[in-house]
Amino acid sequence: MNQLKRKLSMMLALVMIVTVLAPSLTVSAADYGKKLDLSAHTMKYGKTTTYTSEGSYQEDTLWPKAVKGKVVTKIKVSKRKSVGKNYQVTYNVTVDFKKNPKIKTKKIGYEDWYWSLAMPQPFNAVFDYKTGKESTKVKVTDLSSKETFYKKQHFVCPEIGEDYWIRNPKKLTYSFKVTYPKSYKNAVVAVGFSNDNGYCDASDEHYDWLKSFNALGAYNNRYWKGKEVFGKTSYYKNGKKSTAFMRLK
Repeated sequence: MNQLKRKLSMMLALVMIVTVLAPSLTVSAADYGKKLDLSAHTMKYGKTTTYTSEGSYQEDTLWPKAVKGKVVTKIKVSKRKSVGKNYQVTYNVTVDFKKNPKIKTKKIGYEDWYWSLAMPQPFNAVFDYKTGKESTKVKVTDLSSKETFYKKQHFVCPEIGEDYWIRNPKKLTYSFKVTYPKSYKNAVVAVGFSNDNGYCDASDEHYDWLKSFNALGAYNNRYWKGKEVFGKTSYYKNGKKSTAFMRLK
């Protein structure tokens, strides 16, 4: 009988511990957005947000040196529109690249690699404040997009023997619409750019092998597939200071 009492007492104590811990675990899981720094720039309904950030351009060479340049981002947010059971918000975005870096390498490309140029990458995303993953309750509709460039810069690739050129972006203008349920209060819209590096081209299949090497591209791909949180992507890691955030309500 005493053994039975001891077992019942242990079971009761375990139930009490689980009961006490369960609410705290729920709160922790529900507050992923609190782990992120979303304070650099903010967007509001019916307002225009304009800010200047530092963009980074870097050639993929031995001991590359990054070139910094100002990037001006302007985001015009519409007023919230009621459409049946949903709300709709439109975003008109202009990204103005003030820097046109000059190529420093005259001959580019060798047997085992080819030259590339990392530069500021504009993006927009909508993630769930509770889970941190791409929001599945929101519909994003692309409305328009237009891009202008600086003059061409030519370079030589010895392995191929042809004349190649690049054009640095000058201005990007685009708009998109977000539709979400009126009852949904956890969508966070992110608009800005990230200063990406070469690893951001890594595919999802390289996730396990390259993650220790800051393979942000693998995290990006997993995010768009609903497998990873926004905080691990290059959009956040390399772009939180050049991105504006807005929690929809």
